[in-house]
Order: sequence, then C-alpha cells, then structure tokens
Amino acid sequence: MLFAPGTWRNRKIYRDTLIAAEFDAQPLRSIAGVQGLPLSAIKSRASRGRKLLQDELLACCRVSLSPAGRVLDYEPRAAAKCAAPSACRTPEPPLRES
Repeated sequence: MLFAPGTWRNRKIYRDTLIAAEFDAQPLRSIAGVQGLPLSAIKSRASRGRKLLQDELLACCRVSLSPAGRVLDYEPRAAAKCAAPSACRTPEPPLRES
C-alpha cells in the first residue's frame, strides 16, 4: 500500500471512517448505522478524512498526477516529517532463494 493506514496522523474518527469507506468498500449508510451517526456526519468525516490524508501524503511525497487526478508517480521528500521513514515507499518484495 502506498501510504499504510498505521502511519496516518489523521484523528481516529476520520481515519476509521475513511478506512471503512475507501479500503473496506463499505457503503456510507452502513458505516453510519454501525457508528450510530447520521449519514451526513459520515459523509463529512469521509470528506474531511480524504482531505487530511491528501495533505499528509503531499507533505511527505512529491506526487505526479494525470489530468484526471490519478497518481502516476511519487517519491519521498528529502526533508519530510513523515510518521515513518518508509511511509511513501512501496515495500520491497522478499527475495526468493534459488
């Protein structure tokens, strides 16, 4: 994963909502039911969480986007104050022994 959820500095209410909505593909209405909140609150939390994550990612990495807004490439910033040194890096696959 490009930016592991465990490295996010997002507040827990935004992080949990964003993980459920974006990574676990749960419908916002379902998340609202589980969290016992109005749908509008969950929509706000998801939107705010996306913005906070975007800000955090852009503070740690240089990101190249396509005209449609999709990530084309990224690299860590040299002086970034990321939560973890490897936050912007894709983990290397383990080496296989021959």
